[in-house]
Amino acid sequence: MSYTTYDDFAWFYDRYLGGTFLSKYERVLRDLFAARVKRERSVLDLCCGTGQITQWLTQEGYKVTGVDGSRKMLEYAQKNAPEATFHCRDIRDFKIINMFHAALCTFDSLNHVMSLQELTSVFNNVYGALRTGGLFVFDVNTDEGFKARWGGTTSIIAKDHVLASEMTYDPKRREGRAAFAAFRREKHRWNRADVVVAEKAYTQTEIERRLAKSQFKSIRAYDAQRDFKLKDVGRVFFVCEK
Repeated sequence: MSYTTYDDFAWFYDRYLGGTFLSKYERVLRDLFAARVKRERSVLDLCCGTGQITQWLTQEGYKVTGVDGSRKMLEYAQKNAPEATFHCRDIRDFKIINMFHAALCTFDSLNHVMSLQELTSVFNNVYGALRTGGLFVFDVNTDEGFKARWGGTTSIIAKDHVLASEMTYDPKRREGRAAFAAFRREKHRWNRADVVVAEKAYTQTEIERRLAKSQFKSIRAYDAQRDFKLKDVGRVFFVCEK
């Protein structure tokens, strides 16, 4: 998925958001992913952003290829994980055949795919990129999670930068909207970037059916709160195999 609007937001994402998922869910990733995939295996980090998960994977001993739709985000990813390989690709139509032992997609990334048809295309692409028996692990934010977390405003104010955000959720359409206004002082002038992010809530049944349609098997779902005793309501992790 091509997110050119993320380019101007990349500095803020790298500084404030890129590492938050790993800090909360490293234990989950170890249980669901690292415990199942041998070190030195090839891994696809889908929607890798600024590369903090990619960095963790390389430190764990995996051979990692990161894919993201923002070239600027990938510039930061290359700095954070210099041992990895990166490609700027649209996740809905990238084609990599039989290369990877496993694939990982984290931090609501698949919620950015706004239709079930396009989500199926992503699953088909991942299926094609995996070797036989390859593992696919990802998380999504569900309707319950959007209702719990997507509401209100936040701000970060520093001497040379300001980040303000407003998050809303429409339960009838099952769509979330996050609007960011990012200000950064560079060379004695203030630059502003406005970024609007849309996300879609899918049900567990919808996702499982689309995974099955893409021929994935051994599909399992794990609730962050119920199965891992975490406070993050409405986040579900999926594990499946080619």
